Amino acid sequence: IHKIGLRLPGFWIDNPSLYFPQIEANFKLSGITSESTMYCCLISVLDQNIMQVIADLVRNPNLEK
Repeated sequence: IHKIGLRLPGFWIDNPSLYFPQIEANFKLSGITSESTMYCCLISVLDQNIMQVIADLVRNPNLEK
């Protein structure tokens, strides 16, 4: 088990089109390539309101890598 030393900002509900490139850059700089790890890092910073909107995706993630 590896500890991830990455701290993502909270989700930018007003501008998700800029948020995702920023977190992708953070993953790249941190050497994170696993889709599962990226998913877990992202889910960990989403608040309850966002989680309710994407509940189906959270319950059934499509993680192929």
